[in-house]
Amino acid sequence: MAHIGRHEMGWSDVRKGADVYAADDKKIGNVADVTPEYVHVSKGFLFTKDLYIPKNAIRRVEDGKVYLSAPSDRIESMNWTEPQRGRFTEREGDVRMPVREEELEVGKTMRKVGEVEISKEVTEEKRTMRVPRVHEEVTVERERVDRPAEGPIEKGEHIRVPIREEEIHVEKRPVVKEELVVRRRPVVKEEEVTETVRKEHPRIERHGAEEHHERPTGEHYERPAGMRPHATGREEYITVQRGWDVYCSDGKKIGDVGEVTPEYIHVKKGFLFTKDLWIPADAVDFAEQGKVYLRTPCDKVESMPWYEAPKGRRIGM
Repeated sequence: MAHIGRHEMGWSDVRKGADVYAADDKKIGNVADVTPEYVHVSKGFLFTKDLYIPKNAIRRVEDGKVYLSAPSDRIESMNWTEPQRGRFTEREGDVRMPVREEELEVGKTMRKVGEVEISKEVTEEKRTMRVPRVHEEVTVERERVDRPAEGPIEKGEHIRVPIREEEIHVEKRPVVKEELVVRRRPVVKEEEVTETVRKEHPRIERHGAEEHHERPTGEHYERPAGMRPHATGREEYITVQRGWDVYCSDGKKIGDVGEVTPEYIHVKKGFLFTKDLWIPADAVDFAEQGKVYLRTPCDKVESMPWYEAPKGRRIGM
């Protein structure tokens, strides 16, 4: 018995943010991204890792929800925790080959290149100081007086009067007179690091009815006579990879490919334009050997509605 409001859809109807259910109707996450080969499901429900579910594992798309052909208890054994890379992927008669290149990653570590040793040397010197010193000297004077004596005169009477003087004592005590302050300051010096990197360039040769055409490298590009337009040349479009250079029809570079989807290529800002561009697939005239050429000249790009990602439709590939 059909359910009211239920409408089965296909692969091209998968949308970002859609709920994803296993075959036993348990929700496993939401769609984070859609590529021609797989659906990226973000973690957070039954699983702690992101899932990259291939197209042939999706049973149906119904009412905006994605249903898989595998139950939830078998998903962990399906090896869907990483996207399939490094091989040819056959999809509806198409063949995809990844084009790679090496990038340099420069790291820095602090290492000891020397040291500063500071020591103190003790020297001796004689130092003389003038210090006043007091001593006593004795003088005896006779004065005449006339008063009664206090006692009888006895034989052998004498007195002792001490004579004193100051004695100098020399002591030494350490005193801080100055300090050495040792400071380190960072000095930035740019150095060139040179290393050889490798980059893959696809070479496309057509045999039979179609001839192989090389992309001209001049400032103005015109599609060679007999070259198929984009509408019948999807094999050129699906070879586009992240990092490829993007040129207008007048041969001016406008940026690099940041993302490729079935309906548009995302071009990062930084060359002729200050905003990112989302260029629809049917605006791409030709793609080959790391370069993408548009049908539109650069002076017309600003008037095109390419400053926001298209919504509400996808182009099947």
